[in-house]
Amino acid sequence: MLLPTDDTELNVLKVGVTEKTVGFDVIPPVDLPSSKMDEFCEGFAEILAKKADQENAHVRELRAEGEI
Repeated sequence: MLLPTDDTELNVLKVGVTEKTVGFDVIPPVDLPSSKMDEFCEGFAEILAKKADQENAHVRELRAEGEI
């Protein structure tokens, strides 16, 4: 998902997510120098893990309340 693709819709989505998350003055992941890619991927993985934890906590809360 972080690499270039011929999928125009996916490229637009990636740019939109990047701009919404960190702003307009950011280097897209595909344009990062290789020396920064490991650092970027580690940060990306940390954010995904935090989001997954938040979603799991929300699901547990809904289950506890009998919502799902």
